[in-house]
Amino acid sequence: MKTLQAQDDTYRDTANIHTKYLRHQAFQAEISSNKERLSALKRHAEQLREEHPQQIDFTVIDQRINELDDSWSKLEEITREKGERLFDANRSKLFQQSITNLDEFMLNIEKHL
Repeated sequence: MKTLQAQDDTYRDTANIHTKYLRHQAFQAEISSNKERLSALKRHAEQLREEHPQQIDFTVIDQRINELDDSWSKLEEITREKGERLFDANRSKLFQQSITNLDEFMLNIEKHL
């Protein structure tokens, strides 16, 4: 579900690119904070391996952890790429805003003179 959310470029209820960028930053923070859960899962699997090496078939566990690792890597990559796209789009908006502010400043200086 998070991968689909990361791929969604609309952010339906956002009015401008800056708001989209801020929402994406919050999403990235959520992803980063949840990465610890994957690490904890790996540590727990290792602990089980050490405590019960003969009682548990770790093939399935290792396979599932590898699948989760792959999915997580894809999610991080998609999120990073989307962040870069939004940052680039936001950069042009900020540049345009800076030009507008500079124009207004120059007009005010001309009236002061």
